[in-house]
Amino acid sequence: MRKLISLRYLDFTTKQSSFPDNGVGCLTSLRNLSIFECSYLTCLPRDTSYLASLRTLMIGNCKQLDLVMENYQGIPLRFQKLGIRKVPRMATLPEWFQGATNTLQVLVIRDCENLESLPGWLTSFTSLRRLVLTSCPKLLSLPDEMHRLTALTEVRIRNCPDLERRYQRDTGEDWPKISHVPNVYFLD
Repeated sequence: MRKLISLRYLDFTTKQSSFPDNGVGCLTSLRNLSIFECSYLTCLPRDTSYLASLRTLMIGNCKQLDLVMENYQGIPLRFQKLGIRKVPRMATLPEWFQGATNTLQVLVIRDCENLESLPGWLTSFTSLRRLVLTSCPKLLSLPDEMHRLTALTEVRIRNCPDLERRYQRDTGEDWPKISHVPNVYFLD
């Protein structure tokens, strides 16, 4: 992969449990990375330098993947879009996502059956415009300070029973937390 340093888009699928050494980390021009159908993958690449240039990260159907990064050095991230689907080991968003505090515009989380909470630091994502939560049955609530997300223009919630009940327009006990968002959808 070292010869592909100007590669900008990569769709990655593997049956391996880890990324190859000196692999994705050397792709410093990478803008879009999709990691899909990696049933045995347990961790993201150890070399995190590629993260600084990414605009879009999509992760899906990675049953063994643990998104926690022990060696993450606080690299400022430029993610504009982050999508996570079918990552059952994720109970909350990993700390390293905080590196995208000023740039993340779209966050989509789908089919994460063990997602229990969204961290309070999510409310410091000043550029977040769109939040989509689908089929996360253990997710009970959104962070308390959701009103701080002043750029947020759309929230979509589907198949998250507790969220649907608590954030129902005008009647839900936590509706005031997201009442400032112009477009709130509960989809069947």
